[in-house]
Amino acid sequence: MLFTEGRFFLLFALAFLTYWALRSNVARKRWLLVCSCVFYGAWDWRFLGLIFLSSGIDFAAGLALEGPKSDRARRLWLSASIVANVAVLGFFKYFGFFVDSAVALASWLGLPAGPRTLEIVLPVGISFYTFQSMSYTIDVYRRDLRAVRSWSDFALFVAFFPQLVAGPIVRAVEFLPQLERARSWRDDVRVRAALGLFLLGFVKKACVADSIAGAIDGVYAMPPSWSAYSHWTALALYTVQVYCDFSGYSDMAIATAGLLGYRLTKNFDWPLLATDITDWWRRWHISLSTWFRDYLYYPLGGNRKGPVRTYVNLWIVFFLCGLWHGAQWKYVIWGVMCGVYLIGHRMWSRSALGARPSGAVRHAVGWALTTFGVMMWWPVFRGLDFTRTGQQLEILFGLEAGGPRSLSPWWAPGLAAMALVHVATRARLGASLLERLPDWAWTIGFGACAALAAAFTASGYQPFVYFQF
Repeated sequence: MLFTEGRFFLLFALAFLTYWALRSNVARKRWLLVCSCVFYGAWDWRFLGLIFLSSGIDFAAGLALEGPKSDRARRLWLSASIVANVAVLGFFKYFGFFVDSAVALASWLGLPAGPRTLEIVLPVGISFYTFQSMSYTIDVYRRDLRAVRSWSDFALFVAFFPQLVAGPIVRAVEFLPQLERARSWRDDVRVRAALGLFLLGFVKKACVADSIAGAIDGVYAMPPSWSAYSHWTALALYTVQVYCDFSGYSDMAIATAGLLGYRLTKNFDWPLLATDITDWWRRWHISLSTWFRDYLYYPLGGNRKGPVRTYVNLWIVFFLCGLWHGAQWKYVIWGVMCGVYLIGHRMWSRSALGARPSGAVRHAVGWALTTFGVMMWWPVFRGLDFTRTGQQLEILFGLEAGGPRSLSPWWAPGLAAMALVHVATRARLGASLLERLPDWAWTIGFGACAALAAAFTASGYQPFVYFQF
């Protein structure tokens, strides 16, 4: 995988030192494109062609959309771009899913059906860079962005290695203008902020998410063997794990880009403090939720065509959001659950009770209900199969007795400690003091924190959760 054996850190050190040693902006951009190709090719060099194919199609479509063509011709070019991207994504990500589903349906109907013999390898990050590339042609079609003339610039936008394999999903309108001028170390790089964010992301991933992964894996692997306490604890732990794992990657990607002088969009805004499910989706995986909002929900009509149409639009968006996460029925069901949650919240907000002014008690109750609702969709999202998911739900709600095995009782105070640290970090307790430190004191403090984090790094490599999407 891409992050094993320090490969990413070695690549970044080489990219960083050479990048800032070069004086020409063109040379710097081409060097970053080479590094991005090496980074992705380290997983499987054959799929570099897939990125270049997607980039080439959308680059050509953008130039065609920019030309003096009729509205009909522009719609045809946009349609060609979207169809090509969806076809590539559909083949590599969903071919086996649809074939297996068809075989299962035929078997259920008593029709002859055999197992598929063609195995399709899923390219890492294909869902992320496909959405990035599609957003470019849509923005050019809407005339929100001028078509880029340099193919190497466009290829760098699609393949930029810090966020290539797991986001955040970058918009062309935000990234391409940054390529037009040379980056300056003095003007474009906030060293302290970038290093601090990278260390925070590393701690989230390597010290928190990876440390609790083993306990969660055991419970989900054999649900009947574990007590109800263990299942409830595993739900809470997985909420922490998936947040720290994914937001940790996003933090490191944003920080890495920042050290190269580029700004990437924020992907998380303290979602574990959300007080309703709509608020949660405004804070969680922001680059994906806003992508679906701007390129699907609004074009479908958003909330402008009455409540019934709004609910249908929400359901469509989250059905496809679930499918985006993976070619398995569990993700489709999870997406439908998200849509139902949002529709229910919207109905509640439109009611007389929901319209009442909010206060501290209401916020607390809203946070508790939101957290509980989010925890309830993890058995589906994380479950290995529907049989084990059903067993877990039965044990959670007392419909089936749990097994004799139990997680350590120390996990409960551990979760409470994590919550306190989370709230303290959100409140930036001590942050202003650190910002006022002289460079030498800040460097010593950062080094000490990095050494402490390394000491508490979990043993063994755990792949990033969102690498599979």
